Amino acid sequence: MPLKNALKAPKKPPFPTKKTKETPPKPHKNYKRKPKKTLLRHFGSIA
Repeated sequence: MPLKNALKAPKKPPFPTKKTKETPPKPHKNYKRKPKKTLLRHFGSIA
C-alpha cells in the first residue's frame, strides 16, 4: 500500500530534514518582530 510506504521513513528523503529543522521559518520570526502597522502594510501590498 502506498500509505504504508509513506509512513515508513524512506532511506533517501526528497529533502534533508536536518536542514529544515536547523533553519526555522524566517518570515514568521520577522513578522512577529515587526510592528503591527508594517505587518498590515505588507499583507495589504500582497493582497
